Amino acid sequence: MQEISENKLNMLRRFLHHNMAAFAGFMGAYGLLLREDFFGNAQTVNMIYIIFAILGRDFKEFLLRVVVLILYVGAALIYVYMGKKLKKDTRVAALIVNTVSVVILASLPEDTDPVVGLYPIFFAMSFQWNAYSGVYGYNSSSIFSTNNIRQVSLSLGEYLIDRNKNHLHKMFFFLGVLVFFHIGVAYGFVMTMIRGQSSIWFDLVFIASGAVLLGFVKKAEKEAK
Repeated sequence: MQEISENKLNMLRRFLHHNMAAFAGFMGAYGLLLREDFFGNAQTVNMIYIIFAILGRDFKEFLLRVVVLILYVGAALIYVYMGKKLKKDTRVAALIVNTVSVVILASLPEDTDPVVGLYPIFFAMSFQWNAYSGVYGYNSSSIFSTNNIRQVSLSLGEYLIDRNKNHLHKMFFFLGVLVFFHIGVAYGFVMTMIRGQSSIWFDLVFIASGAVLLGFVKKAEKEAK
């Protein structure tokens, strides 16, 4: 009975993680399409632009990019404080943060500086990355693809060598994250082409489904105890 309860819980957590990956995929597409091809889910490109701004002596660009870094780091610090100090469920907090980010994005003027226009995405995605960081003990980013692709490749390679089905389980989990992330990307592309900046409201679909799934997860967690 306990094993059945744990399997149910892990499956629900998996659905929730995939759902949040779809939300992030939409965010990524939205930023790329409406903010001059900038990706607001991660920091690699932003850090490169910080170096460019320093070497090019572009003080304005440097400040805009440093604020991005501060927001990303700040969201992680707030996540730690809420979880460790306030003992809050950061998964709920992430849904609230994501909802607020959608409202802000929809409210920004269309001529907003492209970097500033990504500020809500940088903050929300940093918080989500920590709050929804994986299932089954697997560390999986729900906001971008690189490490998930790496894990799919490694798991497939390990299975081909030793035929251990545990590697297949791992591979399909990470593959699922990739699939749902890019479902979100496709959905974001279509809605952005149709509705432009106001398309961000349609990302709330994943907030709603995430809230429902989290309710089931919390109920299953109580049952598992």
